[in-house]
This record gives sequence, structure tokens and C-alpha cells, in this order.
Amino acid sequence: ESDDSPMSVKAALQLINRKNAIVLDVREESEFKTGHILNAKNIPLDSLKERIGELERNRNQPIIVMCRSGARSSMACSRLGKLGFPDVHLLLGGMMAWQKSTMPVKK
Repeated sequence: ESDDSPMSVKAALQLINRKNAIVLDVREESEFKTGHILNAKNIPLDSLKERIGELERNRNQPIIVMCRSGARSSMACSRLGKLGFPDVHLLLGGMMAWQKSTMPVKK
């Protein structure tokens, strides 16, 4: 049962800690380098189709998708859903929300 309703930073953190969720950052590589969530996987939205194989082994783990503010990640979520990924979540507010909540950022 895929629940693609947007997830708060706090809920995302719980999913990462409790269920070993994968964080998929769909921003461009240059944006990713300016700061990202620890252990996040960077596959820019435009490359998602070609690089979907990189997520294959994480298919049954929860995947939290994020971008800068939420627009690209919502497109990525629907693509992953169409490709049969069962447990995809959108990080509400993206990186901006993550930084606002003073969560650690890796550069």
C-alpha cells in the first residue's frame, strides 16, 4: 500500500531510524553538493528513468523522495509509483524544510 501523502521531517526521520528508509534526492548534482541529508542517494529527476536500476535492490524498503521544495520530488514519487515501488513517500518542503528544522546536513 503506497502512501504518497507528504511526510514531515520528523516522520521521515522516524522512518529512516526505524525502517532503514532510503532517502532519494532528485535535485541536480550541483545542488546536492551544496548540502544533503546524510546517506542520501542522488539521482536527478531527469535521470531517474535511466538510473532506476540503482534503486532496484531497495525496492521493498521505504523510499523518502526529496528535492529543494517539493515540486520535483512529487513528480519522482509518481514515477516510482508507476514503476511499482510499493513504499514511496514525499518529504514535505524538501531540503528547505529539513534545514529549517536544523537537521544535520552533509556537504
